[in-house]
Amino acid sequence: MLGKRMLLFILLLSGSLAGSLVTAFAAAVIYGERSTPDYWLARTPQAEEVLLTPQQIADQNADMLLRDESLKDLAAYPESLNGREVRQHIMAAMQDFWQEALPVEYVGQELLSESSWRAARSNCNLNALEDNIEVRYAVTVARANLRLLPVSEAWSAKPGAGSFDALQGTALDPAEAVIIELDSADGQFAFVQAEDYKGWVLWSDLALADREDWLRYAQPQQVAVVTAYRKGFAAGGRNQLYQMGAAIPLGQVEGLAGLFTSAPLGLLLPVREADGSLSIENHAPSYDESLHEGYLPCTRAGFIRQAFKFLGQPYGRGGLRDSVDSASFVQDVYHAMGLKVPRKVEQQEIALLKQIKLGGLTAEARSTTLKNTAEPGDMLFEPGHVMMYLGMDAEVTPIIIHAASQADSVVVSDLYCPGSDGQPMLDNLTSVAGIWH
Repeated sequence: MLGKRMLLFILLLSGSLAGSLVTAFAAAVIYGERSTPDYWLARTPQAEEVLLTPQQIADQNADMLLRDESLKDLAAYPESLNGREVRQHIMAAMQDFWQEALPVEYVGQELLSESSWRAARSNCNLNALEDNIEVRYAVTVARANLRLLPVSEAWSAKPGAGSFDALQGTALDPAEAVIIELDSADGQFAFVQAEDYKGWVLWSDLALADREDWLRYAQPQQVAVVTAYRKGFAAGGRNQLYQMGAAIPLGQVEGLAGLFTSAPLGLLLPVREADGSLSIENHAPSYDESLHEGYLPCTRAGFIRQAFKFLGQPYGRGGLRDSVDSASFVQDVYHAMGLKVPRKVEQQEIALLKQIKLGGLTAEARSTTLKNTAEPGDMLFEPGHVMMYLGMDAEVTPIIIHAASQADSVVVSDLYCPGSDGQPMLDNLTSVAGIWH
């Protein structure tokens, strides 16, 4: 067993190394003309050429649905499940917390207690599972945190870890359709299947819907798409915060704004009534640089312009801080053009149709492969991290834009900057992935 002095030395050393890595990464962040979209648009041939038609995008989405089990066609989801299936879903959603042994986690400055751990497990309500469970339908009415366990407080591996939360899975935009499989024991959470994630959501961020109204959100015929980094709308007496790529259904329904029978299609903003049911406010859209009627054309220019709208925004693991981590950053950019990619890095790497493997290559061979085969908007992967490729600069250096935890923000950097292990990111690249066109 380590003595206290040795343990202190290791902690100090690891802290010093971590500080050195952050300093080295900060020095590698790029500013000036290479950190502007215009620089990369000028270096990208046929930047405005449409790469995929809406039908081709639909076909690629269908292929990715088959390639990755985390993506779900919610409209085709079973109307009933057996208790064993729901139990498996809940246990899988726990990720690293499925084991019953007390994990070493902190709640604020204090270690997680055995009683709090058992209470979190018990709140999953697995004992209430019946042989046959009829699913229910709901729509998110706020930006909703999707949790690995039905617990609101943050857990972290270190005391006072600030914005880090080990229980945070992802964040859902308002107007997302979800399927409810179970309530928590305390009635505060619902276990839901979203389009690309499973987990626990506060009931206060959901509105129950009948299937007909729910399908307006699960299978919208026409949408308005958020193209800004994020955009807010007022509905139901609260602000609804949407992130880039969020698709808001358009329609003509009776709501607080009245019956739209001959007026232009309105935004169908979901509202939670006092009894928890869904009502719909119909808002006339105002299209500009932040909101687009339908998805953006799929072009290299689109990938570049949309990615740079995040530049300088904070890093938000699992969607915390109303922001993005590396996987949700690239996912949001792709969503703005209607491309439905998985939420997690590991799933993104294998789901996209364009696949170029880089494992086992030398750094020189990796750089040559990127120069010859990678295109702006492609995703570059290393273990646990994804970046968006911008291209080679005038010095033939590969440049990326990504949500970097080391910088605590979205930055432009080159691939020679150090990763989490201190090695150049170029040395750790495993693959290039992107759309097939």
